[in-house]
Amino acid sequence: MITDLATHEAADARAPGRPTGPPDFAAFYAEQSDGLVRLAYLLLGDAEAARDCAQDALTGVYGRWRRFGGYGQALAYTRASVVNRSRDQLRRRQTESRHAPTLQTDALRTAVGGDPSGQVAERSSLWPLLRRLPDRQREVLVLRYWLDLPEREIAETLGVRPGTVKASASRGLATLNRLVQQGESR
Repeated sequence: MITDLATHEAADARAPGRPTGPPDFAAFYAEQSDGLVRLAYLLLGDAEAARDCAQDALTGVYGRWRRFGGYGQALAYTRASVVNRSRDQLRRRQTESRHAPTLQTDALRTAVGGDPSGQVAERSSLWPLLRRLPDRQREVLVLRYWLDLPEREIAETLGVRPGTVKASASRGLATLNRLVQQGESR
């Protein structure tokens, strides 16, 4: 998925004959939907909620499709939409857990039916530790290390400055290191 995106972006930059607008929405959806579900899953920890979040983001993009000037612009907007919708879902979960503890969902529920979003998280022994980070740090680390996005794109996706991305990544990695060391010493 990441290589496909890099190839697309490189083609956008180099191919003089390529149309300036994004490809048709059906092609965009086919190429990006799985990756967007994985992104949402890594932020939410719930396969069903991740699919809903990605679908909602793609539905929103569909309504604005003609406004995008290029593939990269459409993808950046869609990623930002997934991150924002994930934040909303996490806030809603926190409210539900405060007011109705029996409705709280299990954040580490595994994906069923060979869902690719579940495969990524299940392989990661850091997943429970990642869930303990503050939202911003978790978002930065997921975008950086699971999606391999450069700091500039992460900053655009989250609507922050590149310095905030660097600081959040540094703090998040330091916290993960500390949590890993605490776990090993027990």
